[in-house]
Amino acid sequence: MLFKPYQPKAQLKYSLTLPDVHLVSLKPALEGLIVPSKFYSSIAAGRAVIFIGDADGEIARDVARGACGVTVSADDAVGLAGAIERLCDDAPACARMGAYSCTYAGDVRGGVYAGDCDGEVAEGVGGSASVGRTRGGLRPCPPNCNRRADLSANGSLR
Repeated sequence: MLFKPYQPKAQLKYSLTLPDVHLVSLKPALEGLIVPSKFYSSIAAGRAVIFIGDADGEIARDVARGACGVTVSADDAVGLAGAIERLCDDAPACARMGAYSCTYAGDVRGGVYAGDCDGEVAEGVGGSASVGRTRGGLRPCPPNCNRRADLSANGSLR
């Protein structure tokens, strides 16, 4: 684990694309009062999400609809450890969730958050197309999605 100091907004897209998985949490008592904006930045960065909170809440529903991560109850430490282990052990599944995240940010959320999902991070890396999910099935992730450079042709993380 690496901790970095505050990053300027212009550099945020680079730090948001470093992890393979983002943790997003919300106390169940706050469900309906606030929404953790980190979720939207995480999916726009094309990364899988582990949401810790109310399984019936808005973010949990978004995670399920977008197939972009997993939800763990706020009081389930064993479930959280298991979710982290599963995503660490299954890099292709983690990569697919990340690709779905980017597509979900652009398609389902109307592109409001998709501005964070850009290919600048991928410049010089050279990538193959990843797969994104839409209501009609599978399609290539948007061309500006930085997830494209993070996936090899078979869908596994490089």
